[in-house]
Amino acid sequence: MPDACSHDQYSEIAAEMERVINRYQQARLFNGSAAVCFRGQALLYGGFGWADPATQKPVTEHTRFFIGSNSKQFTAGLIFRLAERGLVEIGGPVAAYLPYFREDQGQKITLHQLLTHTSGIYNYTDHPDFQSPEFLRGYTVPAMIREMTRPELEFEPGSRFQYSNTNYLILGGIIEEVLGRPFPGVLEKYLLDPLGFADTGYFKGDEDKGLFAKAYSLCDNGLGGLGLAELPWQRPDLFFSAGNIYSSLADMVRWIDLLTAGGVIPERYRETAFKPVHNNYACGIVCIEAGLSELENLFREELQFVSKSIWTGEKVYRFFLHRGALGGYNSFWLAVPELALTVVLLSSFVGPVYPEEIVYYLLKALFRQEIQG
Repeated sequence: MPDACSHDQYSEIAAEMERVINRYQQARLFNGSAAVCFRGQALLYGGFGWADPATQKPVTEHTRFFIGSNSKQFTAGLIFRLAERGLVEIGGPVAAYLPYFREDQGQKITLHQLLTHTSGIYNYTDHPDFQSPEFLRGYTVPAMIREMTRPELEFEPGSRFQYSNTNYLILGGIIEEVLGRPFPGVLEKYLLDPLGFADTGYFKGDEDKGLFAKAYSLCDNGLGGLGLAELPWQRPDLFFSAGNIYSSLADMVRWIDLLTAGGVIPERYRETAFKPVHNNYACGIVCIEAGLSELENLFREELQFVSKSIWTGEKVYRFFLHRGALGGYNSFWLAVPELALTVVLLSSFVGPVYPEEIVYYLLKALFRQEIQG
């Protein structure tokens, strides 16, 4: 855990951040954990709400949440580590690694295009029958990959961006094919165990569910008010290497710091991993070089609300960020290494507010004045 906020310069900011997160939590618009670490100090860090509302078990920094599409950074990290060992080539064709992949598409699509969502392959989670009994009958990762590559590509590989979970499903299939072992074991051996992540893993269905925050949504309580409805657990293998990883606040803060500081991606691949191709998307991560005023525009676009400008200064910074969602769980993180800033929100509640909105107001508390130094 980063050092608790002790500097008088930040005490008022830390207090305002806690007021922001508490307002959302008390209004039943947020339930989860949050961290804002700035220049070595934790301005905000911990749980806000209940891991289990029925028993009022509190959320802590070690409570586990599904991180959805933030799993993609772990899958990308594995691919780059396999490349470092000479087992795959980032610019190599998919057909070289997956014998069951459609040959004509597999010769055109590279691993890099999968990593950057520029392959043109249809997103399997957009299928109109996704998660229906008929769709899932006989589901395996190879079968899903074959099914999603039956149609023609939606565009020429490399020509544009289109987010597709199928890309990272295929990358997981490549990892299994190349190493000859299941993805969960590879994740543990090559990433989680060496880096010492105790609260992070691939959900296999037999974990102690008491370590997780339960996911809830608002519902009618039958008395003219609002209650909470517990959401069902997701089928473990359905999102595979595209979204089936869980983590905690403590682990995610460490993961993001390691990832953005170069502790995950081998050195010779870092430029490739963090270089955006289309839509500011690099390899499992959004990378934006912008001034603070431009970042506000990003939040305006995503949140579709407008407020008075809070940013000052024209210095350009490099921002890393990503979001994830899975079955009632939402996650969002943002990091600016040059400012030693890391922001993480993990939520187990489905409501009208997304984590990005809360992050906006946390950053508003931090950047009231131009950043100095």
